[in-house]
Amino acid sequence: MNKSATAVIREGQKYKAVVLNRKGGIYELWQKQESVIQGISLASFCRELSSLTQSRFGQSVRIPLAIGFSQAQTAFYRLEVPWAKESQVESMVEMQAEAILPLPRDQMRLAWRNGVMTEGKTIVTLAAARTEHVRLFSEHVELCKPQAIMLESEAVIKAWQTLYAGTNEKAIIVYIGKTNTQICLAEESKLAMARISDVRRQDLVRQDDLSVVYAEQLAQDIYGMLESFGVNPTECCPIYVLSDQSESINKITEYLKQTELKGQISVIERSCLKNKEATTEADIYEYLVPVGLALMTMDGENSEYNLFAWEPMGGKGVRRKIHVPSMKVSGLIALAMLAVFLLVFYRLDVVRENRLTEQLVQAGSIESRQLIKKNELKKAVSRIRPDIPGLLALIHECDPQGMQLDMINVAKGRPVELAGNTQDKNKIFAFQEKLQKQKGVKTFRKEIREFDPKKKVFNFTVTFEYKQFSQKSKRKISDIYSSRNN
Repeated sequence: MNKSATAVIREGQKYKAVVLNRKGGIYELWQKQESVIQGISLASFCRELSSLTQSRFGQSVRIPLAIGFSQAQTAFYRLEVPWAKESQVESMVEMQAEAILPLPRDQMRLAWRNGVMTEGKTIVTLAAARTEHVRLFSEHVELCKPQAIMLESEAVIKAWQTLYAGTNEKAIIVYIGKTNTQICLAEESKLAMARISDVRRQDLVRQDDLSVVYAEQLAQDIYGMLESFGVNPTECCPIYVLSDQSESINKITEYLKQTELKGQISVIERSCLKNKEATTEADIYEYLVPVGLALMTMDGENSEYNLFAWEPMGGKGVRRKIHVPSMKVSGLIALAMLAVFLLVFYRLDVVRENRLTEQLVQAGSIESRQLIKKNELKKAVSRIRPDIPGLLALIHECDPQGMQLDMINVAKGRPVELAGNTQDKNKIFAFQEKLQKQKGVKTFRKEIREFDPKKKVFNFTVTFEYKQFSQKSKRKISDIYSSRNN
């Protein structure tokens, strides 16, 4: 294990770095540094940091460097696969990944890890990032020659484990930073899932007063993200809010305690830090992500989700990069799933929306009124948004097997249109019979064209009305929003 390590991240418009030392289980934040990005490259920043470490430790000592990859550029998915050998699990993950990715497979970089087992199934966490983002980031950091590139959310879990006396229990870790809030699910001391909320610390506390508006927004974000983790918020594992022992974090946590989330404070173990003057709780908290990266590097840990194909210093980390053969998947379905992925965080349950609106009305400020209008617009959008996952599940359930769909056309106020082909036209009649029995489906029409002797298939087109989405709206969203403004 290394006695020292350096770590660098980008936070907003700044580079932030630390040099962390360890001696006998005691940690010292020997160097902390930040620099405005404008006018300086990451390579230049790392060279400056390297010069400082060499002046302290000597020219011959190479302090390992870790660089953080932002969680904002990574999406997590939870998959369930039957228990099997690792090689068999990988093939099952590959098939499921192809179905759920929001972009074509060749545009995504993937990594995965096995999680807990339950009822004969293995929970697999899949991490995905756009290939282009990974490539550009690799080129950006290559001159720095890092030993490892790790997800920043992994660093949050490591810091909690080491400095906040974290346990191996399943827990939600909340880190409220300067540019966003990281919400991480930890299982057996490892990162299982993570999400980003755009609520910042300065939004929550202004002039020592808690902003109820933003505190409730954070609670809403945590609530929604827990559901995306597959965790019941009312029967949840512990929710720990990492603290620097400031009054502002205490106020935020007290607010969360009043909700069904029941958050609790997690404080740094003072005994594991060097004297108060050398390393304060505030220092550790402000530089928590690079500190966590440095801790992982000192312990020789590799990322559980290595999305990067190269290891400049010859590290021996296990890379689980999935190589999936390109399979034909409908581009329309992929785009639809992307839309669902982007809009998932706008889902708010009615009771919680009403509670938020009441609090905003009581606040009575211009900011509150603006947020009420914004919330009303979100609800108006959700009322006319198509239930794409439900529609796709319905089509899949009614498909008699043997039909190939080439096109799905979904537009507000118009019937759903499907086009495809089959070698047996009786499959179309079977599809019609089953689909017409489903709730929300009506006015089914089909057109079967002449048999194609070259392809040996019948081409067909099917249309049907689906729930209220196929009905023409009498009011536009702009009208709804305007009426709220008046």
